Amino acid sequence: MPEVNGKHEVSVAIQDKPIMGSPFTVLVVNRREYADVGPTLHRFGQYGSKKREFKSPFGVAVDNESYIYVADSYNHRIQIFGPRGEFVSQFGSHGERKGEFNCPTDVALDSKGRIIVCDNGNNRIQVLSRNGAFIGKFGREGTGNGYFKSPWGVATSRKNDILVADMENHRVQVFSSDGKFLTKIGCFGDRAGQFNSPCYLLVNPEDDHIFVSDSKNHRIQEFDKNGKVLRQIGSQGTGEGQFSHPRGLAIDIAGNLVIADMGNHRLQILAANGKFVKEAGSEGSGDGQLSFPESVAIMPNSGYIVVSDLSNNRIQVF
Repeated sequence: MPEVNGKHEVSVAIQDKPIMGSPFTVLVVNRREYADVGPTLHRFGQYGSKKREFKSPFGVAVDNESYIYVADSYNHRIQIFGPRGEFVSQFGSHGERKGEFNCPTDVALDSKGRIIVCDNGNNRIQVLSRNGAFIGKFGREGTGNGYFKSPWGVATSRKNDILVADMENHRVQVFSSDGKFLTKIGCFGDRAGQFNSPCYLLVNPEDDHIFVSDSKNHRIQEFDKNGKVLRQIGSQGTGEGQFSHPRGLAIDIAGNLVIADMGNHRLQILAANGKFVKEAGSEGSGDGQLSFPESVAIMPNSGYIVVSDLSNNRIQVF
């Protein structure tokens, strides 16, 4: 049985003759059991500007090989690490020219091997190669289609569309892979489908549904691929399934949601139906403790959870 999660083709033959219907497509799911989540597997980083140091790590992403990408915001750079936290490379510096950043807040990857960076302070999205070479950019400050006011989170779809949580415009904008505006979702408010400071988002690769952390409404909202609101998850509080300014989101292959419950200094894991599964973390700087966890990502085969532990200026892996 393959160890790599995802769809695989399996051929079945009897005496060298394929049986009817062969080859078959099978979905391999090595589910993470979250009962063991609590202590960290490893952690790295401290305050500073050297390699493996951070000044406010915001968004995190992982690729298919479980390499970790970090938006090292106040160092105005992206750092890349191996699965065990070993430093690989970095790119970017402070500025507004091509390939320069002003407090990047999120990073995403697409199937073309490109890195998408939410260049928050420059109110734009930049697209770069895996080695940090500039490919393109789009956006500027404003309220019209394709304009941003403090864009915070970025995600990509199976079609390599680019989705942006346009935080201070209280909406999500959707662009083609080359930066052409396609559509937008939401407006300011607290009703279903409205937002108050949406921060991060993800696209479920199974059905293209969009999940958005509606931070100041203290909830997660789910939309279909056409932007129709489907459900709202959570409310303000400290209990199971309640949030205080939820931030980063990730989804595993079984459909479980992992949420950086920032104001409660914890992670929450919810089943696909929204039912509470597990929480991890408490306020502090010790092993497994968190101080304003900002973003989360899931390693594709192990199911390990990567967390940007913002105020502790480190990355933890649970």
